[in-house]
Amino acid sequence: MIVDYGRGRTAGETPPESWKSSMRTEAIVQVDGDSRHQHVSGTVLGTTFWMMAEGDTVPVLVDDTGVVTGFDRPAIDDGYKAQRSARKESLKPHSVVHDVRRHLGLDRAQLADIGPAIRDLAGVPRQFVDALRGPGESAAVEDEPAPPIDGVSFTTFVAVQAALVRGRVAPDRHDEVAQSHGVAPGVWPSAHEAWMRRVRSDPAIGQVFGAAYAEAMKP
Repeated sequence: MIVDYGRGRTAGETPPESWKSSMRTEAIVQVDGDSRHQHVSGTVLGTTFWMMAEGDTVPVLVDDTGVVTGFDRPAIDDGYKAQRSARKESLKPHSVVHDVRRHLGLDRAQLADIGPAIRDLAGVPRQFVDALRGPGESAAVEDEPAPPIDGVSFTTFVAVQAALVRGRVAPDRHDEVAQSHGVAPGVWPSAHEAWMRRVRSDPAIGQVFGAAYAEAMKP
């Protein structure tokens, strides 16, 4: 049983939006039938790290003398499998990927080609997700809320980004699609990265982007 847990983690802390796939974990445990409190450390899945808590019963490895030598990671990860699945399902309605998939009618396999474009959108401000989800108050879409980057205007950036996702365009054809919207050859990759940085770092632009992108994604 875990007596003390969460070194490097605040008790009751809400899990971050992203974490490492494996987390170095430390705890103080008490083995069944043994009054000693023993230190144990090892790695567990990142999601498991955030679910483990004081009072939980977890499998550990014990040597012939009764000394704890580590976590039984496979057993621990399997023990929290149901909780991880439940949490994953609960987060789906709040996922940018889920929203885009639902609006485009994509299955998981069809996400492969446009994965990079979808992942780009995951870091934008929350207003983007709210705008995608439908009716409600949203920021007025300004024509050009910021200066062009490498000759690519905000309006063009939104149009190309939406076209890539809506058309399920493979990465090796992104520049071709950008050119069809008037972007100079070879410019899209760097302009796209710069625009995404601007959208993520400036809440005002992020909000306008959310509304403009939601509009551009409409059938």
